[in-house]
Amino acid sequence: MVKIQKTYRISLEQQISPLSSEKHPVVRHAVVEASGIKSEFINGSVLEEKIKGLVKDMDFHAVNYFAHQFEPQGISYVVVLEESHLAIHTWPEKGYFHADIVTCTKEDMDIPRLEKVMNAIFSPENLRILRLYY
Repeated sequence: MVKIQKTYRISLEQQISPLSSEKHPVVRHAVVEASGIKSEFINGSVLEEKIKGLVKDMDFHAVNYFAHQFEPQGISYVVVLEESHLAIHTWPEKGYFHADIVTCTKEDMDIPRLEKVMNAIFSPENLRILRLYY
């Protein structure tokens, strides 16, 4: 049961000047924080299966997967996507993860769908999604 679930739309377009006067590619960026997750969901091979489920359920297209296991626990996992990338960093001892999802597609990221998928796959007690526009 999710206790806290918030999605924020943060527009940096007015606060950050463009890198140049040239048009730059469209970048869609979501930052996801989740806590109150069972440690076994965000460690080892279970995490890999959950990330593959996330990629599939969001209709992303994986090109490659990279993982680094920290000792004694925790994983940084990066998925190179045809759309761009997904990076998840876990702290199983705290039941917490932080994820960055970046896409470079014409369609905007479906945030309500992302919320639903994250809840279904990870069952967090708390979920926060920051949708950045720049």
